Amino acid sequence: MRLLPKLLLGVLGATALPLGVVGAVSTGLAERALRARIEQDFATLAASTADDLRRGLLDLGRALAVYPQLSDLERAAPAVATGVLRVAYRAHEDLAAVAFIDERGAELVPGAYLDEPSAAASLGRPAVDGAAYQAFLRRVPLQPALAQGFAVGAPDLATGRVALAMRAPGLPPRLLCADLSLDRIDRRLRALSTSGVEVILVDGQRRRVAGGVEDGGPTVALPGGPDSLPRQVAVATVAERQGAALAGFAPVGNLGLGVVVMQPERMAFAAVTDLRSRLVFWIGVAALAALVIGAGVARDLSRRVRQLVAGTASLARGRFARLETAGGDELADLARDFNLMADDLGRAQAEILAWGRELEQRVEEKTAELHAAQELLLRARSLAAVGTLGAGMAHEINNPLTGLLGSAQLLLLDTPESQPSYQLLREIETQAQRIRSIIANLLRIVRAERSEDLEAVDLEELVEDAVARAAADLERQGIRVERRGAKVAPVRGDPRLLGEALAELVTNARRAMPDGGTLTFTVAAPQPGLVSLRIADSGRGIDPQLIGRIFDPFFTTKTSWRATGFGLTLVHKIVAEHGGTIAVESPPGSGAAFTMTFPADAGSHLT
Repeated sequence: MRLLPKLLLGVLGATALPLGVVGAVSTGLAERALRARIEQDFATLAASTADDLRRGLLDLGRALAVYPQLSDLERAAPAVATGVLRVAYRAHEDLAAVAFIDERGAELVPGAYLDEPSAAASLGRPAVDGAAYQAFLRRVPLQPALAQGFAVGAPDLATGRVALAMRAPGLPPRLLCADLSLDRIDRRLRALSTSGVEVILVDGQRRRVAGGVEDGGPTVALPGGPDSLPRQVAVATVAERQGAALAGFAPVGNLGLGVVVMQPERMAFAAVTDLRSRLVFWIGVAALAALVIGAGVARDLSRRVRQLVAGTASLARGRFARLETAGGDELADLARDFNLMADDLGRAQAEILAWGRELEQRVEEKTAELHAAQELLLRARSLAAVGTLGAGMAHEINNPLTGLLGSAQLLLLDTPESQPSYQLLREIETQAQRIRSIIANLLRIVRAERSEDLEAVDLEELVEDAVARAAADLERQGIRVERRGAKVAPVRGDPRLLGEALAELVTNARRAMPDGGTLTFTVAAPQPGLVSLRIADSGRGIDPQLIGRIFDPFFTTKTSWRATGFGLTLVHKIVAEHGGTIAVESPPGSGAAFTMTFPADAGSHLT
């Protein structure tokens, strides 16, 4: 091979090859990290959704099991027995029919359902004729319910309903059964199925029962073997009709149902694919530039080498003047030109390698941005899931809870304090009040919205107000308050909501310093257009393994049974609704610090 082609290949190898290796390794690492993160998030979403469905079905079963205890249905008059079943039918709007049967599946009293379409439509229920009612009785899971106390039958895909059976406690083998519509569950799962991610409820035959998209297939590919549902949370890459997909699965307890969260790989890794395409493009541009530049340099070098060969031949023939290196002859010029060319090539390669390192750094930065965006998206989905399920569950729980609380209070009025049952009734009332408080806090998170009447809020005045309200508690615990920072621009927001968020952070800091300490408020402007408020305590700090979860709903490290884990979730929601961010720091042994950052008020002269 001639010298010129060799030089051109060397230039291409020295430029395009390192960039290609760096790009391939970087995108490969980014894809593997993104895959692991998505699989973890899918498993978490599937597990939480399955757990919520399991608890909802069990709560409905427990609520239905109460009705046989209200009256001796077997010995009561038919009108009374049917009336009790009708109360259960009307109390739960997702029920199409209610029946009370023995261990052989025979009806003990007439069931409760509506076969007149207009009457059923007035209650928002499907009409059930005699044949549909008998089909429902045949779908009741008799043996599993008698053995386990509660069971769910195979869903009827034609009607979109599933049979529930709950063994009545304290009675001979008797079952209260309900034909449950899956429409509400389907709407909840479809609300979670966004941005290409499908959340699907499947039965034991892997059939699509609820959720997902309209054009999905009748069966769903799951992690594990093809014969039965996995018994625990699992993730895998499965083959769907539209290609490979990432799937996470979680069983709904032992009820024969499961939740699948899946997304096509082409959508999950769209950002990585785009990044890889851009890398290929820029590597091609770099290779072309290196080829053009290298061709000119190599051609000049080849010409000068040929001159050296000619001079060497002349030297062999005895023409010594052509070989002298001193002075201004051609050989000395060639040596000097070669050295200059080598220097130029060295600088060019150094620039290309520097550009490659810069490109690698940009890839890492973009990968970090992708990870951060994924975390924010899943947290938003998690809060949306909690909100959707919480709003529905609050309506379902408040109705029987009101009846339970009222009954307990009426019994308390009729029961002397000396009776042993008095304390039991008092405990029932206390626990019912606690459930009502938890539901109220959950609805507070779901419904908390920023006011439309916003105003300029001075963070320093907000701090003074929060300290004044907690002054008595701070003084009693021996906590010293420090204020730092300069005058900054106000933020535009709702002072009531911002005050609630700050009060919650002050309360957390006070609880972290039971034996006294220092509570420091620092107001600053970290960069133009932004204002921050930092609340730092000198308490025991936060376990580094728990920092990533402290804003999750229901998560708390407090040992008191009154702690429900809503406080920091509400703070995060209020800050986000004001267009801000909140970050937490907790160095080992140095307490904890929460920093809220907001956009400055655009109408302020200090911005």
